[in-house]
Amino acid sequence: MRLLLRLLVLSLLLPLGAVAQLVTAPLPADPARAATLGAATTAAAAQRTTALALPFFDDFTSPLEGAPNATRWLGATAAYPSQGATIRYLGGGSYVSNHLAVNPLTRGTLTLDGLRSNGLPYAPNSATSYGQIDTLTSQTIDLSNLGVSSNVYLSFAWQAGSVVGAPNSNTGSSPVNLRLELLDNAGNWQEVWAYTSRGAVTRFRQQILPLNQAAYFHSSFQFRFRASGSRTLNSDLFGLDYIYLNNNRTASDTTFQDIATSRGLGSPLRTYTSMPVWQYAAAASSGTSPLNPTLTTTLNSLTAPLTTPTPVSWVGTVRELTAGGAATATWLSGGRPIVAAARQEVVQGDATTAPLAVAAGAARRFRYQLALLTNETNPLTLPNDTISRDLELSTYYAYDDGTAESGIGLPASNTNPTSYLALAFTTSQDDYVKSIQVAPIFNNIPLAAGGENNENRSIIIAVWADNNGSPATT
Repeated sequence: MRLLLRLLVLSLLLPLGAVAQLVTAPLPADPARAATLGAATTAAAAQRTTALALPFFDDFTSPLEGAPNATRWLGATAAYPSQGATIRYLGGGSYVSNHLAVNPLTRGTLTLDGLRSNGLPYAPNSATSYGQIDTLTSQTIDLSNLGVSSNVYLSFAWQAGSVVGAPNSNTGSSPVNLRLELLDNAGNWQEVWAYTSRGAVTRFRQQILPLNQAAYFHSSFQFRFRASGSRTLNSDLFGLDYIYLNNNRTASDTTFQDIATSRGLGSPLRTYTSMPVWQYAAAASSGTSPLNPTLTTTLNSLTAPLTTPTPVSWVGTVRELTAGGAATATWLSGGRPIVAAARQEVVQGDATTAPLAVAAGAARRFRYQLALLTNETNPLTLPNDTISRDLELSTYYAYDDGTAESGIGLPASNTNPTSYLALAFTTSQDDYVKSIQVAPIFNNIPLAAGGENNENRSIIIAVWADNNGSPATT
């Protein structure tokens, strides 16, 4: 049985043109970020009261989603950013995830964009506004026992753009850039590096800078990244990864003895990211496993080029998180030498080799994990050797992973035929649609400026019968 879910959407998510086709565009807001705000606020309240010591390192493997780790980074403030006479961009808005960056060095990256930590734009009432957006500021770091001769270097990997696309090009009236500043012993922020957008997505690039001024060696040192871009749409994104500050380094210290997972683990299901537990049980009993035979992630080698390949083995496991659930099973076991400096090496396993003993009944939750065995000993980088993804078998179907990268919409027209968005769901036993979850976003831009002013919009949901894979007439 195939159900085709039909959505008639009037001005959903975006102001759209007159062409009757599905369109995508940057997010005007991201409601899912608000869900992580409470945890971020709690973490911010428990931020450090004493200065950090070297080494300082973060590859953003934790948290899986939300604000950066409060033990290393300042949290968002209610007044951020202040654009008064004294401009102080202390912290706020930056977002950790594994779904926005293009081919990250390691799983988990930090994104600076045009949305606050609560998912709302910096200028929600404006049709167009450019200026300061997210900032990432370190906690205080004590460098008072070091000096210029200590060879202290700060390195980081950066990317312009994201899976959403390229940022806008930088202009005098529309600044789109990323900057790095260091705090000196007089309390002044000194700019030491900047990138101005050229309107293109870049790969992740390693940058390393020396702390070569005596003014940086004090007990309250900090550094911060500041982004500028659109304050109304989330169109200008910059990614950061593998931030490392330490002494006894050199200007060429941009490779590391580290084999790391990169892209997120694919869905354990063949077609969906989630499905009803009774539909899973019915499909499995029919002889066609709903599990994914090509469950995939990727690896990166951050070691120096032309060095000896690193032998790496890996194990993929699945365990039930539901209380009293099934024991851990293995869906992948293997390995091979990874060439130095290799990027996006595919590791793939067959999830059907570890069947899930699921019967129609209560919801079940499973965790699929891939762990690398690399013989690395650096505790700072060991967390990026493991990647996981949860599978929920509950009461619903889903094609997405619950996070939003861009908005989609259908144009409303007074003259053209009505436009629809249809999604097909193939069921293994007869079923019915009880509810649907969707995130319509209507802006607060005044009507005179081409916005919607939070006016009511209709969303009509219907179910079509199947006509050989296409919607039937009813």
